[in-house]
Amino acid sequence: MKRFDSMTATKVNSVLDHVLRKDYSSTLTGGEKVVMDLMKEVNAITSKVSGSPASRVNMRNEIHGLNHVFGLASFFLTVNPAVVFNPLVRFLSGHEIDVNDLLPDQMPNYWDQSILVANNPVVAARFFDIFVRAFIKCVLGYQGNGDWKVGALGVVKAYYGCVEAQGHGTLHCHMLIWLEGGLSPDTLRDRLTTDPSFKPRLVFYVICYFGETNTYIFTFSLQTI
Repeated sequence: MKRFDSMTATKVNSVLDHVLRKDYSSTLTGGEKVVMDLMKEVNAITSKVSGSPASRVNMRNEIHGLNHVFGLASFFLTVNPAVVFNPLVRFLSGHEIDVNDLLPDQMPNYWDQSILVANNPVVAARFFDIFVRAFIKCVLGYQGNGDWKVGALGVVKAYYGCVEAQGHGTLHCHMLIWLEGGLSPDTLRDRLTTDPSFKPRLVFYVICYFGETNTYIFTFSLQTI
């Protein structure tokens, strides 16, 4: 720790200026290198802390690695369970529910369930965990321990999910899905340059799924074009 004794506010601000400008080519002074070394050590320690900048860098690196191994992701989707409407939330909180009588008039009241979730966020988190695990098993087809079955989206090679909290505190998951047969970036480029019929179909696909009139984006694999 003695080597950090030479750090000053001026040197820290100087390094901060380099980082903000993304200038990593300029030569750093001895004192500035010490500041950079400290930043690397802090990142190494906080890389396992959820939500930290270092953890986000690790996640991006893992996604880049999956893109390198499996090619371009086939799907991007968001899993956002409606905690204020699902009766399972009430069941997890200790209320009795009749799963054989879940008619519309038996569904949870929005206001009452919102108060329940606000007063007991652990129940909402447990529900989210159950919901996402069921989604991965039933929709994606992953049974655990490397066992894959054909899911609703096809044969999934890999998936990567990032969990975030919404403004009101409930959880949702952004997920990338890689399917068997998906096109890699190199293959996509080659098809665009060698197959005259592929480009207009790709443009039509982009317009259909990314047009301004679409409220929800649920993109399908380029292999279906």
